Amino acid sequence: MTKMMRAARLHEIGGSFTVDEISQPNPGPLDVLVRVLIDGGTGTLGLGGVISALAMGASKVFATGRNTELLAKLGKIDPRIMPIELGKRPTSEIVMEEADGFGCDAMVQCLGPNAPVETVVDSINALRRGGRAVNVGGVANPIPIEPFPFMCLQKSFIGSL
Repeated sequence: MTKMMRAARLHEIGGSFTVDEISQPNPGPLDVLVRVLIDGGTGTLGLGGVISALAMGASKVFATGRNTELLAKLGKIDPRIMPIELGKRPTSEIVMEEADGFGCDAMVQCLGPNAPVETVVDSINALRRGGRAVNVGGVANPIPIEPFPFMCLQKSFIGSL
């Protein structure tokens, strides 16, 4: 691997360090991420997001993916990681069950360009009231967000490079 290729890999991993941009969604004495969803957690960006969330003190990291073998390996890194296989059940349903109906504090979208937008919408629906979503992935198609429920639940969606 050339120096340029290694630098590109570091950039990809660092790109998902955008978790830092949403690292204080809980007002009060605990300014840490409690529950984070990394949508596309088995890719280069996603794995960087999972590791960053753990390093920043997340108590639970939900990581979605399609490759069951990679998801199994990911789940063995740390007991706080909960792998979620895309397509079996809605991600939002699983996260809500695991989070006692409250949802996750933050979601980092790390999916590739060919990922279905329904996956992103499902992950946004896993956010708690006041939850934040950051788009660092490359989903190519428009993401339909319903503004009224988004406003009422005080969710936010930001982009990052």
